[in-house]
Amino acid sequence: HKGAMKKMTDAEKIEGQVREERLKKSLMDHIKSGKGFVGIHAATDTFYKWKEYGDMIGGYFNGHPWNAGTKVSIKVEDGQEEHACCAHLDGANLNFKEEIYQFKAPYDPKKLHILLRLDPEQTDMSRGKRSDKDYGVSWIKNHGKGRVFYSSLGHNHHIYMNAKVLEHWLRGIQWILGDTEVEVKIGK
Repeated sequence: HKGAMKKMTDAEKIEGQVREERLKKSLMDHIKSGKGFVGIHAATDTFYKWKEYGDMIGGYFNGHPWNAGTKVSIKVEDGQEEHACCAHLDGANLNFKEEIYQFKAPYDPKKLHILLRLDPEQTDMSRGKRSDKDYGVSWIKNHGKGRVFYSSLGHNHHIYMNAKVLEHWLRGIQWILGDTEVEVKIGK
């Protein structure tokens, strides 16, 4: 990418920057107008210099204290057991080896409808670096009139074959499409 930039003329660079800004605006206008956005795993590990993207997705990746080989336990957020995206879990934890993210600003659980989080009772929490010990794993939120579903799960290949995770994602996709009506409740 950087090598290609060096070969570009100044006019081509300006044209590329104008195009990038137009595409960013188009995406945000699309979502804010009432459409949906689904982010899986590394969707928070990109566009660090684009503030509106971070606001839309709900935060930025800030490391993974629990690496791909770490046993973790993911719990349904208290009060979300009957939520359309979580009801299939029957309140049971998801237990497997998976890379778990911690997030930085604009991540604020008070501004998100958390669905799943790291279970501090069944996970080695000494790895975490957040002073508030908050490790949301999946959430929904509105952005303008649009709907956003995010799940940080998805580093390890076996996650893509885990029926409960796939069902969670499917239900999140159905929500962003408007197939499922769910009230977004921000914060605790």
